[in-house]
Amino acid sequence: MDSNELKDWLNRWGLQPSDGAKVLQIQKSKMSEYLSGTRKVPNYISAHIETFDNLSNLKATRLIKKRLE
Repeated sequence: MDSNELKDWLNRWGLQPSDGAKVLQIQKSKMSEYLSGTRKVPNYISAHIETFDNLSNLKATRLIKKRLE
């Protein structure tokens, strides 16, 4: 996964980078580094995103809302 794919994922779910960091349970600074391309998106983040993409929209939306509380 590269920074553009991460941006696409954020856009698909209507998330700002800071909210995406909360959902993925990573530091905001790491999200910024991944989005800018200064740091490669690790495999575990890619796997986490893939899991979200495989959930139904309802389940993924519920999980996102829960993590943003």
